[in-house]
Amino acid sequence: MKVNYFKSAIITLFILTSTISFGQVKQINLTNLNYPTKNRVIQGQLLNNSLNQSSTISKEPQKVETINGSFYIDFSKENRTPDILSLEFNKWFNLDENHTFKLIKEKKDETNISHNYYEQYYKDVLIEGSLLMIHSKDGVVFAANGQVAEFKNMETQVIVSKEIALNLAKEYVKVNELLNDYPLETLICKIPTKNGFDYKFAHKVRIDSSTPSIQKDIYVNAKTGKIVNVVNLTFHVDTPATANTMYSGTREITTDSYSGGYRLRDNLRKIETYDATNSTESSTGFSGALDYSNSSTTWNSTNVILTFVEIMTHSNSWWLTPILDNKPEFYIKVKNASNITIYNGNNEYLNNFFPPHPFKMNSLNLSNSVIYTVELWEYDSVGGDDFGGSFQLNLNSGSHNWNVNGNSGTYNIVVGNPAHDIHWGMGKAYDFYKNVFTRTSFNNAGATIRNFVNPPSLQPQKGVSARNAYADNIKNIMCYGFGDGLERGAYAGLDVV
Repeated sequence: MKVNYFKSAIITLFILTSTISFGQVKQINLTNLNYPTKNRVIQGQLLNNSLNQSSTISKEPQKVETINGSFYIDFSKENRTPDILSLEFNKWFNLDENHTFKLIKEKKDETNISHNYYEQYYKDVLIEGSLLMIHSKDGVVFAANGQVAEFKNMETQVIVSKEIALNLAKEYVKVNELLNDYPLETLICKIPTKNGFDYKFAHKVRIDSSTPSIQKDIYVNAKTGKIVNVVNLTFHVDTPATANTMYSGTREITTDSYSGGYRLRDNLRKIETYDATNSTESSTGFSGALDYSNSSTTWNSTNVILTFVEIMTHSNSWWLTPILDNKPEFYIKVKNASNITIYNGNNEYLNNFFPPHPFKMNSLNLSNSVIYTVELWEYDSVGGDDFGGSFQLNLNSGSHNWNVNGNSGTYNIVVGNPAHDIHWGMGKAYDFYKNVFTRTSFNNAGATIRNFVNPPSLQPQKGVSARNAYADNIKNIMCYGFGDGLERGAYAGLDVV
């Protein structure tokens, strides 16, 4: 008889590490500049740590290091006001007098924290996507962050008129008639590159067309007429929806309307959530992963999770062979309505082990529109395994009893789809990084965020633990396991995402 070795390795969750590697911005504390290296302070006089808070107001501001334009400064040990700090912005980034920052909004949130938002201009021309924020409470600033453009000597004389730019944009996308006429904006646009961003003085042309079907922003160089950037405004139609989550109740999500149905895709944020249960690992992620689809914008808990089946008592009549086989090795199979085995535990039994014994399903994902059957088996090294009968699963949430051929036990059903939690949670995470740190996606350049739920790399039947979630920063994907069904549920909570 075989001896089974349960693989119960608990893989350390490193979502936090991946998040840091994707999104970290270096922090400057203006009252504590004793860093091992001095490259964070490029100009200006170092602050004396012994100075009191009021004396720091008159000190020369420090040059702030940015990463691809992103920055964060901790003012928690200072005593500074927004009005005073707003006079120092150019010195933070070593910008000349052509750069200015204009206050566009002041907002106080529910925690009584005030947020001042400043847009950056160069020679009175808006720099698109450059936003500086100051956060204060009771008039005292505790932090500043944002995205700034650091360049010099850009020519802002318009050579190509807006009318010509419009015609060039229409010609570029082969459009003759527009559905809507939008005013053209002349600005400095930010273009993602491999090493950061490039900046161009351009006309921003909005193109809405039905023949062909196009919604795009076309950026036309205002000096040369060259198309310098194209932003696709819609791939499909984003549609508001609601979803029943496993951990956070009913939440509002964004779905993609297509072919008369809806799927878990958010085109504005570029978030895509896939069912990777029956996929295969590839160099870019998981091939064969499927969209989660729904016929309406109300996403109920259409999936169920079989967490475990337990055998409490057993009959000897169907498996016992005196002397040759007097102790059992029970295992189970799960089959769908087409009699296809979707779970086979023949390598997960205990050798010579009498009940009670739970068969951990590691959160096998099922559909409540399908009939499933559980079969009880006992392993034999000679002559084939013994069949102990079968029973049909009740897919209602909760614990259920089963009894077949003198064998009995329980099983547990959880109703819910962790994909709902993941899709909603990633939208909240995206908004948090965008609103607080002005980061767009994990690479700060609008990369598509792909979530894979229950991939082969987190399936026990593939020999790995489902008690994990991880981010792969080579393939740029996020993966979530279903847990073990006993001690850990699906790894889909907001903190994990």
